[in-house]
Amino acid sequence: MLKLLNSNTSNYCTFLKEYCKFCQYKTIVEIGVQTGGSAFQLCLAVKETDGKFFGYDYFEPIGVYNLTDISKEKVENFFINNGIEKKFFEIKKINVHDKEFHEILKSDTNGKIDFAFIDGDHSYQGITTDFLNVYPLLSEEGTIAFHDTYSHLGCRKFVFDLYEKYNDGTYDIINLPYGLENGRAGLTLLVKRSYPLYNSGITINCHETLTQSDLIPEDVYTEEKNGINIS
Repeated sequence: MLKLLNSNTSNYCTFLKEYCKFCQYKTIVEIGVQTGGSAFQLCLAVKETDGKFFGYDYFEPIGVYNLTDISKEKVENFFINNGIEKKFFEIKKINVHDKEFHEILKSDTNGKIDFAFIDGDHSYQGITTDFLNVYPLLSEEGTIAFHDTYSHLGCRKFVFDLYEKYNDGTYDIINLPYGLENGRAGLTLLVKRSYPLYNSGITINCHETLTQSDLIPEDVYTEEKNGINIS
């Protein structure tokens, strides 16, 4: 059994599980499985949404994370022994920075990712590469979560670039400074702006009729589209 699997139910892991259940995400990806703590929680989510989890990791000691008791097989066995059927997950031992990884990811997910958790190489170039592999495949209502965006220099600089360099007007960003029990590791959510994609959804109720009778749904739809340049 992996030493860290049972203990790695940190608040960010359970938060991501509940978030994916709330959004009813079916295709979930994690880059940086390591010992499988957060991956296990995400597998619990896809069990409820009848989806599938795809995990990718080099499964080798890297830098200060000199974990020797990790392997793809141990993570898979832990999942199966704890009630996660094989149909709900697929884990690959792979260098996600290889040139062919994007095509592998695209093939595995059929070109559509609902939720991605990026927690791999924390260097600026590493997290940037992971983002560029995932983002083109993100669904119209999808989310990418980045870990350690408060505590790690490369990740923190990358988040700044999400506001400027990569911002195409189709997503919002939520920065949470927490994410590791009481520690300030940081968790950043990139959430696609899905409301403007649909000229629907507004229902007139007593609140509108009593206090906002001057608002017209069609005007709100138009403002949403024009405000973030979605045609």
